[in-house]
Amino acid sequence: MRILNTPGESWLNFPNPFPVTSLTSFYLTPYIRRYRLKMAGIDSIPGVDNIISFAARHIGEIWSPLRPGRWDSQELGGGLRVFEANPRNYCSEFAAWVIDCVTGLQNDDGQRLVDGHELNIGTKNMQEFFENFTPTRYVRPKNTSYNDLGSKVHRGFYAAVGGHGHSTLFVEWIDSDSLDQDDPKNWRKVMFSPSRNNNIFRALGGNQSKKRVAVTAYTVAKNTDSISSPTVLWQEENYEDMETWENDGFGNTKLRLQKGST
Repeated sequence: MRILNTPGESWLNFPNPFPVTSLTSFYLTPYIRRYRLKMAGIDSIPGVDNIISFAARHIGEIWSPLRPGRWDSQELGGGLRVFEANPRNYCSEFAAWVIDCVTGLQNDDGQRLVDGHELNIGTKNMQEFFENFTPTRYVRPKNTSYNDLGSKVHRGFYAAVGGHGHSTLFVEWIDSDSLDQDDPKNWRKVMFSPSRNNNIFRALGGNQSKKRVAVTAYTVAKNTDSISSPTVLWQEENYEDMETWENDGFGNTKLRLQKGST
């Protein structure tokens, strides 16, 4: 191996499609970016104006002070402060930050998702934002049939799951049989099926795996007959856990609504 110190020359003396120079990194960025996009179900590198492709660039990251939210700490006195071992839960903050960066969406009051929330944002704040449109942009069991989710929920929509306890971004519906693959990039995309009691979707969000931005699979269940603990229960009639599940849903992030759409 021949080491070169001249700026602009390859460090290695064999052909390299991405030559490493003394002024550049190891050119891993394209590979890392491509792998992250594949985890989010994207085969090619699209423009940065897409919500999912924008969010995918941050897979693996923890909470950042550049976004809303805070890293909780405790004052010990004498100017000393101790921080939690991990950043605070920031799922809603990440979703709000991504949607606002890409769309700048404003509700009927002219409010953006991050307005007035320099510190903390929660699922309730997210729901209220999407409901403050005419017509509402919040898709939930009270206004949308389970059978219509395939046509009502689209890539890049906000999603509140887990009994309104977690915020994430909807990517696509996936084949449950492909979930035995540990790597999300191997999950297979499918169409939503109203005939199935359970439909599974790929989601990309903050604080989703070990306090990091990650891709996870969530289940939308029509009822609890076939699954005891779905991530989202989309039962339109009254049921025992109504208060737990009734506020789960999806927020429409499209800049323009089609006539008659929710």
